[in-house]
Amino acid sequence: MSRFSPANMYWADVPTPIDFDWTNAWDEAEQESRYAFWEAFGENNQLVYSSDSGAVTQFSKTEPTREMTYQPYEDGSYDGEYPEGPMMSAYWPLGTLLPLGDPARTASAMRDLSVCLVQVDEVYGVALTGGGMDLSWHLASAAVAAGFLPWAGLSLDNWEYGISTVGSAWARRVRTAVKYRLAAERRNAARKLAEIERNWR
Repeated sequence: MSRFSPANMYWADVPTPIDFDWTNAWDEAEQESRYAFWEAFGENNQLVYSSDSGAVTQFSKTEPTREMTYQPYEDGSYDGEYPEGPMMSAYWPLGTLLPLGDPARTASAMRDLSVCLVQVDEVYGVALTGGGMDLSWHLASAAVAAGFLPWAGLSLDNWEYGISTVGSAWARRVRTAVKYRLAAERRNAARKLAEIERNWR
């Protein structure tokens, strides 16, 4: 779980999701995909798959981080769960830099949430790996795990629902980050109002 305090969290570049077609993202000029994803999977979600390199990184509290090759069987199938990347046709942008530095480490911090880290062109973001219900609390928790304040456009009104979907520890961290963001927005609005009162005469 992320250990960022709200005062040290970044503000996301854009407060709302961006539509994106994951199935039609080939850049003809560059001859490469416009996006890459990093997704936690496996037992206890200790593995992170990178679509960019095809490598798998293992994260563990008891062992040092190590990279391994994630190979399919001869018929192309995989044993157990396989990371498939983003499922819904949008992502929530974070920015061009990650506070944790490494995309795989950031994706590992988001483990156990129904999300993956994506990079579209040069911008990192969070995309859903499932759907069918309101996953706003998963997105908010992922932002906090990555070192960002949750986006203003998320619907985080139902506290009990938040606890039931992401657990009480994540819900408390999201609540703290949202309160910090709202207080900062209120201070900024008060400053702008005072400036208007002084200068718009």
